[in-house]
Amino acid sequence: MRVEESVVIDAPRPQIFDYATEPTNIRRFFRAITRWEPDGPKRHGLGARYKTRIRLGSAEVGSFVEVVEYERPGDMAWASITGLEQRGRFIIRDAGGGRTKVSLRLSYQAPGGVLALMADLVSGQLMKPVLRDALAQLKEQIENQVEDVGA
Repeated sequence: MRVEESVVIDAPRPQIFDYATEPTNIRRFFRAITRWEPDGPKRHGLGARYKTRIRLGSAEVGSFVEVVEYERPGDMAWASITGLEQRGRFIIRDAGGGRTKVSLRLSYQAPGGVLALMADLVSGQLMKPVLRDALAQLKEQIENQVEDVGA
């Protein structure tokens, strides 16, 4: 199952990239993530690894993920090593006029056959509002940062 949502934020790409990819910030704006802990000497960037957990409805699922792409200020992607099979990506692009379009894409697959396919379809309906909420929180937090700096 693949889901993607986008938002336009009134802030420059580097500021958004740095905030969104900082491990200590991810749980601040992505409220469904209950765990995003660095595992190993590298805290961020290509090759960084994290123990993660995300809440979907009443279920909480986890993965051990590694950052597989890190191109400041445009893209950060991760893929699971163990746990729930998943890939995620922040796509950060210029939207003109000092604004930035941020997309959050998540692809995942539950293990199993037909029942897993049905579970993916149901969880896809749960995941879209989770991504929308994460991006709305990111927008609010970044734009409040910009206002605080300008005050």
